[in-house]
Amino acid sequence: MNSKPMRLFIKTVSAVVIIAFLMFTLSTFTQSDHSKMNIMFIAKSSQSNFWKTAFRGAQAAANEYNVNVTIKAPETEEDYNSQNAMLQWAIDNEMDAVVFSACDFDKSVKAAERVIDTGIPIISIDSPINSDKNIMMIGTDNTLAGVQAGEKLAELTGYQGKVGIINFEEGSANGMQRERGCLDAILKYPDMEVVQIRYTLSNIESPKQATIEMLAEHPEINAIATFNEWTTLGVGEALEELKVDAAKLAVIGFDNNLKSIEQLERGTFDGLIVQNPFAMGYIGVQKAIGYKKSKQHEAFIDTATKVITAENMYNTENQKLLFPFSNTK
Repeated sequence: MNSKPMRLFIKTVSAVVIIAFLMFTLSTFTQSDHSKMNIMFIAKSSQSNFWKTAFRGAQAAANEYNVNVTIKAPETEEDYNSQNAMLQWAIDNEMDAVVFSACDFDKSVKAAERVIDTGIPIISIDSPINSDKNIMMIGTDNTLAGVQAGEKLAELTGYQGKVGIINFEEGSANGMQRERGCLDAILKYPDMEVVQIRYTLSNIESPKQATIEMLAEHPEINAIATFNEWTTLGVGEALEELKVDAAKLAVIGFDNNLKSIEQLERGTFDGLIVQNPFAMGYIGVQKAIGYKKSKQHEAFIDTATKVITAENMYNTENQKLLFPFSNTK
């Protein structure tokens, strides 16, 4: 055989081998992709730094464990109807597991139980549902977080506080637990008094207006507690608009929005109860995978909270909580 036909033969064989290899690789990739576990992450919203950080945690776990995560969230944290539709979507699309933070403790129970009854496990994070079928809960010990807020206010007022509380929606389990913990801490001191509790929407304008009205009606208030990122932002805006003397009003907020951190540094807030949403998202996906494989689980995993003040905010560990990478844009 002369050299020209030989080169042509070698090229032909090489091409066939390459095509066969590519077809095998594509086939293997496609099969592997379809064989991935599919997990749905239903959050309370997608707008806050809290949930953006939780999404980063969920995606980090998805990458590490090689699973698909579909993230969905309603426009507002009060929209349990949209969440119920998302739970039905999980059934219709045969998800392997759902990581779920409920807008309402009671109003998503039936929708969630339908998911569980089809064999799809639900792992609750941040805010649970009122059901015995709920497998496990991952998130803040909300009662303890409320106690932390109440104890700090008591200390700041010399245990003689006239307290106003700006809470978010009454149907949210974590908001009510934080309130209960705060009240338990405050009311054990005889000279502490809760003057008023107001419930608001999880946006900025609603708690801002509630704070302005509350302080106008009750000028004796010398301490305020508020329990999530949105209400903290609203309270902060109200106090700055009113030009309240920070020395006369002790204020404890929640979460690590950059604006709230700046207000902590300036003295508008005396402390922030900072949670760990990255851990909630990451562990939620991790435990969904583990439960689907082994059916084993813990009842509750506490992702912890810390009281951050102007005095301790520059500690290395506190900086990690205050400035997770998801705050960068």
